[in-house]
Amino acid sequence: MKIDIRYPFRFSALPPRCSGRKDLFVSFLHTADVPEISAREVSTLFEAATETPYRLVEYDGRLFRKLGRFPDENTSRLLDRAFQREEERNSPWPFTFESGGASPRPVSQPLRNHLSHRFYLEGDNRAKELEAWPFIPVITGMRGRRVSRNEFRFEDLVGKLVDIDGVEFAKGRAEHAAEAAKLLVVEGDLWIETPPPAISVSLQGHASTARMVMELTHLPNWLDADLDRQYFPLSDHAGALEYAERATKLTHTGTEPFEDYTHERPFRTEASHLLSFDGDGYSCTRTTLVLGGDVARWITYTDGLAEKVGDDRARSAMLARDTAKAIGTDISQWPDMSDLVHDVTEAWKMTGRKPGWANIPANRHAFGSMICERAADVGKISVFATLTGENRP
Repeated sequence: MKIDIRYPFRFSALPPRCSGRKDLFVSFLHTADVPEISAREVSTLFEAATETPYRLVEYDGRLFRKLGRFPDENTSRLLDRAFQREEERNSPWPFTFESGGASPRPVSQPLRNHLSHRFYLEGDNRAKELEAWPFIPVITGMRGRRVSRNEFRFEDLVGKLVDIDGVEFAKGRAEHAAEAAKLLVVEGDLWIETPPPAISVSLQGHASTARMVMELTHLPNWLDADLDRQYFPLSDHAGALEYAERATKLTHTGTEPFEDYTHERPFRTEASHLLSFDGDGYSCTRTTLVLGGDVARWITYTDGLAEKVGDDRARSAMLARDTAKAIGTDISQWPDMSDLVHDVTEAWKMTGRKPGWANIPANRHAFGSMICERAADVGKISVFATLTGENRP
């Protein structure tokens, strides 16, 4: 079945009335030939007793979640947004608890987060993405209209461009094809390949209401910047509980008890490696790449900082940054970062825990220390592919 999807697209070219080349960040219409199969060809691995039934199925050795009936309006809406609001783009895919009222994310979300993070790692602040062409002005107050990058469509702009970077263009289109290859049609329903389900423990509320909340979600296949939010396999409820109790004491006040919604609705699972993941390895890799990128940015733009943290730690941070720029949305290909985690977390603390891509909650010093300790306190990580030094970017 031919299906149109809008993905974010980044490349460089020379736009009109510009004195030099610019980074372009636009919406691209990708047409995918999505396989169609019968319901007999999939097997259910996970099923939750939600008001809107929630299933995860296996096909061809891969795990899938349902997006909806195609081409119904609600399902089509998940395909036609290359960019979503800032406040929701980093939130992981929710389960349909709460009477089926959870808001699903566009299929472009993982790639959008990776592209935005790459922009950030190349600049001294988040302005590199904001200043990409076409330029989006920062509008304050009640006057004016906010512009979304969804309105900047490649097909409307390509005729105005010259000297398009062919290598970048081909790389971006290959990422679109890889994302579209995750789609599957099962008797008129559209499904997408998904990371495994997980117990998410994250900070919710503010000040006197701040507390940790445990709920079911899906493991993000991008570098979730909210480092208070940690992920645990469904089988490790005890580990999630321990983290929730410990983290609650470090919130702004720590007066509210944590809340556990993981048993709000019963669910059943089949024995399958597709439903499991290495929680320690995922946390180590994610934290090292996020904090390493932040440290590398500050070292690059701050005189004398590399000498302060030391050559070995600085090199580790730079390598973590380059690795973060290179990874994609296939979690199985994320590298083992256990050889860099100690250098990176120590460098982050030595730079003064400066703000960056990572979001650290209030009581920043204590919470940041706990995050670093959890990331560094891991043994051998086996789930993630290991890149040797010469094979890393």
